[in-house]
Amino acid sequence: MVADAMALKADQAAQWGSGAGVRLQRAELIEKHWGPISRELLAQAQVSLGQRLLDIGTGHGEPALTGARLVGPEGHVTGVDLSLEMLQAAQARADAAALDNVTWIARDAEELDLPPSSFDAGLSRNSLMFLPRPQRAASGVLRALRPGGCFCVAVVGPEETQEQWTMTVDAISSSLGLPTLPRGKIGEPGVYSISNATVLRTLLDDAGFVDVRVESKQLVYDFADADEVVAWHEINPTICGLFEGRSPEQVQAAWDAVIDAARRRAGADGHVRISSEILYAIGYRPN
Repeated sequence: MVADAMALKADQAAQWGSGAGVRLQRAELIEKHWGPISRELLAQAQVSLGQRLLDIGTGHGEPALTGARLVGPEGHVTGVDLSLEMLQAAQARADAAALDNVTWIARDAEELDLPPSSFDAGLSRNSLMFLPRPQRAASGVLRALRPGGCFCVAVVGPEETQEQWTMTVDAISSSLGLPTLPRGKIGEPGVYSISNATVLRTLLDDAGFVDVRVESKQLVYDFADADEVVAWHEINPTICGLFEGRSPEQVQAAWDAVIDAARRRAGADGHVRISSEILYAIGYRPN
């Protein structure tokens, strides 16, 4: 089990590291669609000036950088990620925004080992589901929080609510003659491992958090056009994996199929609007 987990994490670090440059280039696009998730997390955590925040699985620096603006120069944010390359992208974004109240740590989220009682709030945006042992990461956050501090988590909702994903994957699979991808499994590291409200609540309960609350909220992806649908999914490691061993012509044909599928869903203004479900959870360290 430990060896399997280590191998998985090595693969994940390589995947995210190889895509860090593209994610930096497309950070504005990512925040167009996932920025609302960051803002919801920060609102639920009631982040304010002078606080110290911890961001688990920060990637290219979110919600860390959005939080850094809220806590101001007297506050501080620590962003943790497995990929050094992703953290380099995060620092580039911090430099561009002239934010110097952020520290980045390249570390396994399941092995946080941070000073106890040193943060007012912990945050995690669409990252816990990729961990083999997410409860271990949550327990590490609990120890790092001050008494009464909160941990706010966002994860992707049930697969059947993620139509922008299924539309894209189905179009690519059909074009390439691939079998339909198996459905994501609860408890299996990946996008849908925690995509159930009861599972998410239990994770935080078992880690020791109290007054845990879980709720579902709708997120509407508002793609400007079908080409933006492609730009959004080109940065996804799972989708990139579908193209391994394929010719450039086959790859282009698959993306053309995605464009055709997206155009069939476009409104009169050309926008492709697709609703999805995000699960949010908040729990508190006991006083």
